[in-house]
Amino acid sequence: MHARPEFVIRRQILNFLNTTFDIYDGEGKYVLCASQKGFKFREEIDLSPARDRSRTLMSIRTDQVIDFSATYSVYGTDGVAIGTLTRKGFKSAFVADEWDVRDKTGQPDLITEESTLLAFLRRFVPFAAFFLPQTYHMTIGPQQVATLQQHFNPIVMKMSVHMDGADAPKDQKGLALAAAILLMAIDKRQNES
Repeated sequence: MHARPEFVIRRQILNFLNTTFDIYDGEGKYVLCASQKGFKFREEIDLSPARDRSRTLMSIRTDQVIDFSATYSVYGTDGVAIGTLTRKGFKSAFVADEWDVRDKTGQPDLITEESTLLAFLRRFVPFAAFFLPQTYHMTIGPQQVATLQQHFNPIVMKMSVHMDGADAPKDQKGLALAAAILLMAIDKRQNES
């Protein structure tokens, strides 16, 4: 398995209007807060330094109202796009999650769910998502660059992000973190409907 994760993300449970994620580094230090505004037609998630929402370090946005095959743009501190994440609609909704990830140069990455059986059970068996954690792999061509791993916890949704290379570029880490937050946000919405 992996050593210490790059990030650990926990979804706050007592936040009813917005969805908030607390992000810790591999040593357990609280470093970022991601908040998704409620009652919005388009996804907007801002990442700020630990509970200081006065400045945004990264943001995730989509221009689409329906997220079946939405493309999410990820922006850095300077407001410049560092990449996009596009959910492969039909396959992600009914088989197993698959995302097309592009960095700012257009370099293609892919994020896929590890187990199609677990994906099926999580989508169609009531409450299965709470008891069957899933693992996702981010690859560039044949090379795996990150693993996004949910943790079993029926109360608090939690996911860790492991970068497979010690010298992963900053933008690649940002895209992996953005993907983990989106996976958790979409999982939350699917389990509430």
